[in-house]
Amino acid sequence: MKRRAHQSVHSAVRFRNGAAVTFGLCSVLALSACSSSDNGDEAKPSSPTTASAAETPTPSSTDPEAAAKDELLAAYQQYLNEVTKSYSQAGTEGTDIKKYATGAALATVQSETKAMQKAGQVTTGKPGSTPEVTAINLGRKVPNATITDCMDVSQWKLIDQKTKNVVELPKERLTKYVDIIRVEKWGKQWVVLKETPQERKC
Repeated sequence: MKRRAHQSVHSAVRFRNGAAVTFGLCSVLALSACSSSDNGDEAKPSSPTTASAAETPTPSSTDPEAAAKDELLAAYQQYLNEVTKSYSQAGTEGTDIKKYATGAALATVQSETKAMQKAGQVTTGKPGSTPEVTAINLGRKVPNATITDCMDVSQWKLIDQKTKNVVELPKERLTKYVDIIRVEKWGKQWVVLKETPQERKC
């Protein structure tokens, strides 16, 4: 399904499977119309995701890893804020996305907002997020980490700029799904390198 989506002229990774709309919606707004067995898009987040949000420890000044996780999650939230802003205007101008994303993550936002601009579409609302740091390595020359997030895009809507109407997306798509995010620390700043949405609900 990913291969088919990317073959579309107007495909965009965050906006998947919008075969009936101007450009194919891919990872964040409409992850999956790929699997007919995964059509329970209103399923509640799994207990591990819920528990991780509730049990996130308060960083201690004597615990470098806890402090690093706190910084990492704060940077990730800023990344999501800048992504949301970029999509709401179908462009990255005036945003700080380059501060929080690089590589494939930045290229995805740039290509998708360009496709949105061409299609005359923007977003309204914002995604829900329940991130957890599932791996972190501070001992490397360039520290890296992995975030596992439960993305909820049910309130993140695609809008036609001319009509101001909500663009209808496939009902069988996942609106809550697992997202794997790779990050590195460049100097004092954590940056997102890549997002890999999973075709499974959370």
